[in-house]
Amino acid sequence: MDKKAFFLIFENKGYRILYANFKEDNTNKESEKERNIEFEYNEYISYSMNKIDMEDKSKDLAYEITEKIRNAESKLKCDCKKITVVAQDSNLIIKEIDILKDYKKKDIENIIEIEMEEFLNLNPEYYIKNYEKIDSEEDFLKVRVVLFPRFYVDIVEKIEKLKGCRCDGIYMNYQITQSILLGSINNFDRIFAAIEFREEDYILSVIENNRVKNSMVIDNKNVDESLIDYLNDGGKV
Repeated sequence: MDKKAFFLIFENKGYRILYANFKEDNTNKESEKERNIEFEYNEYISYSMNKIDMEDKSKDLAYEITEKIRNAESKLKCDCKKITVVAQDSNLIIKEIDILKDYKKKDIENIIEIEMEEFLNLNPEYYIKNYEKIDSEEDFLKVRVVLFPRFYVDIVEKIEKLKGCRCDGIYMNYQITQSILLGSINNFDRIFAAIEFREEDYILSVIENNRVKNSMVIDNKNVDESLIDYLNDGGKV
């Protein structure tokens, strides 16, 4: 049975509304079902996603996105009751830090706030902070820290109220990359890079030991031959 779904994707200089049709191929009875994705609607809207501006503009943007979703519904002749949100822009920060193994939860949270205030110049109140332990070595523990801007949650909650739909999840770019790419590459112990090209920027993800070690959004104007040469020299492309 085919499944259809709406997606709202926040990019670096705008947002995208997708309506995807996940089709299952049942023609080969002896093999596993194959799933193909057909995008029946794909609209990109330019918008300044600067985190300073967004604190004041979240209400206006929520209204705008709601109207875009209604336009999509009208063209597709369907009703958006549920939407999946993906954040793929530079406001999302992913960082790996090394800490002592015997650190408690409160110690880790304090270290994260110090990193935010002193090294990243960020106000912890404006971010939802999550972390996961990903590796250990002797007395140290490697932790992946994810800093997610609160204004995205605020926008999504406003859209739910305005549209009367439900958000079934907010995902981040590294989660999408890890799910799609590593689902087809098993036990890959090399370091390599995956690049997703978009209208005004691209996402560069570095994969090492079957996990996304780093993921960043880079503006197209910052792409030059030196970056490609660096990745080629390291055997990462």
